Amino acid sequence: DAVVLDVGAHIGYYTLLMSDLVGCNGKVFAFEPEPNNFELLQKNVEVNACKNIVIQKKAVSDSNKRSHLYLSKDNSGMHRLNKSVFCKECVEVDVIRLDDYFYNNPLIDKIRFVKIDVEGSELDVLSGMKLILEKNHDIVILLEFIPSNLLEHDSNPIVLLQFLSNNSFKIYTIIAKSM
Repeated sequence: DAVVLDVGAHIGYYTLLMSDLVGCNGKVFAFEPEPNNFELLQKNVEVNACKNIVIQKKAVSDSNKRSHLYLSKDNSGMHRLNKSVFCKECVEVDVIRLDDYFYNNPLIDKIRFVKIDVEGSELDVLSGMKLILEKNHDIVILLEFIPSNLLEHDSNPIVLLQFLSNNSFKIYTIIAKSM
């Protein structure tokens, strides 16, 4: 019955892995705002016949609104909700708070794992899921932590770490070793 969230799902690589891990009784909610990425995410879910995945063409943050998504010139996995030296163009997208998305949903207290890869908006995502964190004491979060992306988003990396610490998270680092 595990529920997992993929925030910044891109084209669905991790979404599909999570679908397999939670099995037919679990549920994966994947959020991806960029139209081309979302189309590929949708195709990957269909081609793999994953019945336990719910996809949403939305960005996730600390408020519900319409916003600009700034598109990376070089990497479709690096789009973001703030202006950036890596981005030239932008598109309008829907933005939601996870607490509002899951409000009155009986699955809100079954969320066990959240992957957050949003190029600097990570603290905003966490701020928009305080109710989820209150209801799920054993939740595990895997998030991309790149201080320069956070700073470019006007988000303080230290405040992000303090947020996690204040919510009783143990912080571990995963570092990829180059061969």
